[in-house]
Amino acid sequence: MAGSSRSQKIKVHVIWDFEGGWVHDKSTREALKQRIEASLKLVNDRYFVENITAVGPSYGEKARALAPLIGQTNIVPLHISEDNVRCGTEGCDNLAAFIPGKNDDELIMRTTDRADVLAMIKMYACVLSREKNILVITGDQDFLAPIVALTQFPTFTNVMVARSGATPSRRLCGKRTWIFEDMIMPGGCLPLRGQN
Repeated sequence: MAGSSRSQKIKVHVIWDFEGGWVHDKSTREALKQRIEASLKLVNDRYFVENITAVGPSYGEKARALAPLIGQTNIVPLHISEDNVRCGTEGCDNLAAFIPGKNDDELIMRTTDRADVLAMIKMYACVLSREKNILVITGDQDFLAPIVALTQFPTFTNVMVARSGATPSRRLCGKRTWIFEDMIMPGGCLPLRGQN
C-alpha cells in the first residue's frame, strides 16, 4: 500500500493570467502543459498538470491566438465579461467616458484588474475545493496579498508562483517560485526558491 501511494501522481492546478504572462512563441503555447510539467517534475517527479485555466478577456489579439488551442490542448478558458470593455464607450450607462489618448490606459487597467480578480477567485475556489497544489502564473502585484495569505498561514494548499512579464514583482513569491519565461524553456528549470 505504501508503495502505491508513493507512485501516485500529484495534480497541480495551473491558473494562467495569459495577458500578464503571454507566451509569444506559438509552438511553446501548443506545448505549454508539457513545458510547465517539465519544471514541476524537477521538484517532484509525481507532479502532473491536468488543465491550464487561462484567465483573461475573450477578445483581443492574445485571445484570438489562444482560440485554436482550446479543445486541442489542455488550455481551458476562463473569460472576463465584455461589459468591462464597453464601460467607457458611447451608449454605456456608466459615467466613464472613453476619450482616446486620455483615459484609454485606465480602461485597459480596468480590464487587467478584472482578469486579476477572476484569477484570484479561481485560486480561492481551488483552495476551497481542497486542491492541494496550485501554480499561479502572473507578474501582477495584485496577486501578492492573496498569495502571501495562503503561503504564510497554515493551510493544506501548496501555492506556487511563476512570475511573468517584463517587470514581475520581486515580492511575488509562493512556496516555490519560478520565472515563467525560464520555466517554459525546453527541459524546464528549478524554482528560484522553495523547499522540496
